[in-house]
Amino acid sequence: MRPRLPFARPTTAVAMLALWAAVPARGANEPVTIENVRLGFQDKFKLGTWTPIAVDLKAGLGRFQGIVEVEVADDDGTPTIFRREVDLSPSAFDTIALFARPGSQHGEMTVSVWDQSHRRRIASKRLDLFAGALDPQQTALLALGNPRGVTEVPLPIADPSPTSTNVQEQPIVVLAPGALPHGIPGRWYGYDGIDAVVLDTNDDLTMQALNTRGEALRQWVQHGGHLVVAIGGKWQAANDSFLKEMLPARGAGRIKIGDTGALESFAGPNSKPLVPAGGPGMEVTKLELVEARSPHALDNTAATPVVVRGAYGFGRVTVVGLDVDQRPFLDWASKRDFWIRALDLRLNADEMTAGAGPMSGMARGRFFQSNASDISTTLHQSLEQFPGVKLVPFGWVAFFVFLYILLIGPGDYFFLKKVLKRMELTWITFPLIVVGVSVLAYVAAYRIKGTDLRVNKLDIVDVDATSGQLRGSTFFTVFSPQNRDYHVAIAPASIGERPIPSAKSAETMVSWFGSPEAYFGGMGNATRMSLSTSPYLYGPIGEPRQLDDVRIPIWTTKGFAGRWFGRAPQVVESKLERSGADRIEGSVTNLLDEPLTGARLVFGKQIYDLGEIKPGETKTLDVRNEILGGYLSRLSLAIPGSNRSNGPQAESDTAVSHRPEIARLLMFYDSTSRTNQANLGPLANGPLHTIDLTGLLALDRPMLVAEIGGDAATLDLGTTSSPPKVDRTTVLRVILPLK
Repeated sequence: MRPRLPFARPTTAVAMLALWAAVPARGANEPVTIENVRLGFQDKFKLGTWTPIAVDLKAGLGRFQGIVEVEVADDDGTPTIFRREVDLSPSAFDTIALFARPGSQHGEMTVSVWDQSHRRRIASKRLDLFAGALDPQQTALLALGNPRGVTEVPLPIADPSPTSTNVQEQPIVVLAPGALPHGIPGRWYGYDGIDAVVLDTNDDLTMQALNTRGEALRQWVQHGGHLVVAIGGKWQAANDSFLKEMLPARGAGRIKIGDTGALESFAGPNSKPLVPAGGPGMEVTKLELVEARSPHALDNTAATPVVVRGAYGFGRVTVVGLDVDQRPFLDWASKRDFWIRALDLRLNADEMTAGAGPMSGMARGRFFQSNASDISTTLHQSLEQFPGVKLVPFGWVAFFVFLYILLIGPGDYFFLKKVLKRMELTWITFPLIVVGVSVLAYVAAYRIKGTDLRVNKLDIVDVDATSGQLRGSTFFTVFSPQNRDYHVAIAPASIGERPIPSAKSAETMVSWFGSPEAYFGGMGNATRMSLSTSPYLYGPIGEPRQLDDVRIPIWTTKGFAGRWFGRAPQVVESKLERSGADRIEGSVTNLLDEPLTGARLVFGKQIYDLGEIKPGETKTLDVRNEILGGYLSRLSLAIPGSNRSNGPQAESDTAVSHRPEIARLLMFYDSTSRTNQANLGPLANGPLHTIDLTGLLALDRPMLVAEIGGDAATLDLGTTSSPPKVDRTTVLRVILPLK
């Protein structure tokens, strides 16, 4: 007899259906769920830069208070965690903004939601990083609104090598924000991976979003970014927006121009006509220059300048008085060339030849190579050289391991069999060999590497003498003599002996510092050998001002990078004025209580060697000047890893001496000519390109560069057994006013 199933009876089936209907849907009783995660811009991000992350959360039936965090590995595979508190009303939907610095494209990013006590993980979502990772040396543009033609910039370009006829793909990517307004970062470092932003002010939706989030974009420009603003028919709205204090030229109505030859010349010698010859011309926005922004008209239109560039803080703003989303610009065959000039991409394109990027090195399957591909790598290497600490080459380590294996294996066997002729004594000889070798290795390591906590540090300090703004970049490597968890933070201190005003309230941030290489130890390599799996945290919660619980194993190093901003004391006094098309004359006075060493004044493409300027001393520019590109070429000869240098230096004191040269080359890398860049061999300037202020040199901003003593930024490593021994280098750059 066939058995009856439970649901054979109608009443039973109805009861089971009712019970099933009463069970809530999956997730309905969860206090919070992760609906979606959006990474970077269009799910793209640049390795080694701060990346915005938008997390869509949906609360359950009750109020939810907890923590949302993102976990991602740094350059050596150690997990890092950025956290934010969240408070959601019952059934509320909200988008939470987080930030992270991915250090490798090989791995995952995990977004998690925890309860308020951080004991229970309620929800999590993992994202694969490989598809969205961009090369650290790749140029990334962000298009806001509808600036037509910007997406054509990445088209193939000719190989800049004078002897090559190949056509290479320019490593430039154009990105767009996600859903507005959350697609626009709310913090300035959300633009960290962007080289330039193009804004079309005719787009109402974008301008409305920037009315609430434009402060982050303004700060990014002030800290060194480049913003290109297209002001068309809605010029009055642009004047009244957050852009008001940044613009080097403001809209003052509309005007028709009949001759567009100046714009065509600006786009390039092979530019196509913008409007037909003999036609009615085109309408543009009339621009009035704002003298406080050091405006420079880049075109020669008779009626009104159409392209104007000016300085804002340590960054630049370029105004384009065109409707870039309408005809005739829409149909212009040369609008791609126009954007390349407006974005000032010519030098960047020249420096990026095929095969120079770290990802191309990874594609060739290299596990290790001695030469660097980026200046940041040479800086990273120089900071890892500690005077008094001898690093044993890997070859010697492998050799001694081989000898150890021979000793405990064949050596022990033949000694017992042929000499003592008692094999059972291996129970004594084997432990003695292991203990003896271990003690010998321990004693030798202490004698070679020491017991001191050591720090190598480079401070690059920028001062705008006109506005009093201060920008600092600090790079340091910590050598730990023991297994320890460190607290890592920086604080502005002084320039020379002059304290930095309101240093305690200055904005600071700190993170890890790695090299953008494809070989072992770089961001582009898939192999990771982290000696610590314990994650460390950015803090305080919601801010990257410090690092907590950073594990540095015994006799190993870890690199860090910090940024800080604030108000600067008066450090120099100058009286400078033009003496020709590209030359200046005048004097510079040192107001510090210590000398300015190796002082050089840079103006345009010229550089004046002032030598040492003693405290209170005034020096005039009646010295021989040279071409800036030639000076930078000579600097490149001394840097290990460059094409014409003497190669990597083995002695630590020699490596340390290269830090001032590396800093100066970072400051003006784009001033090197095509020929001088060839002297740098594989060296590019990708991750640290914001330090380069060549763009301000083109706006007639004189700059004084010199080395100074003292500690521009102090380090806080938490409670340590002894104060660290710090080997510091400080390079000062002052942007001076020009009469």
